[in-house]
Amino acid sequence: MSKLLQTEIQQKLSQANMRIADWLGGESSGSPEKNAFEDLPVIKPGAGLDLSSDAARIGDFTSGKVVKKVKNPQRPQSRSLQALQNKLRNANRDKARARVEKTKREATRPASGEDDSDEDEVVQRKRSGTTAKKVSKRPF
Repeated sequence: MSKLLQTEIQQKLSQANMRIADWLGGESSGSPEKNAFEDLPVIKPGAGLDLSSDAARIGDFTSGKVVKKVKNPQRPQSRSLQALQNKLRNANRDKARARVEKTKREATRPASGEDDSDEDEVVQRKRSGTTAKKVSKRPF
């Protein structure tokens, strides 16, 4: 029974391999439909329908040709956009620095006996009503 099953599996695999070989092989004796398909350009996502002559073709990939990659040139950015990006980067750097300083302060805190006095000072500040105003770093 297992030999019969094994021969059936081998037969199915060989049929599948022959079908795939028919699809990929036979480039020289290809039908006009196949040649028309291989001449279609490959359009990258978001690239639009620019059908320039140096666009890669489907046939290039199926035949194994090396296709050169074209880098998109960077657009020059406006001064306002560049300033906004710099401001966002600086804000992220400031946040990271503040986190590092906070962890350093927590690591260098004195023993737990002196922590009670710190809590008393915070409570006194809250009661007195003197709180520092937060300065917004928002650009707009």
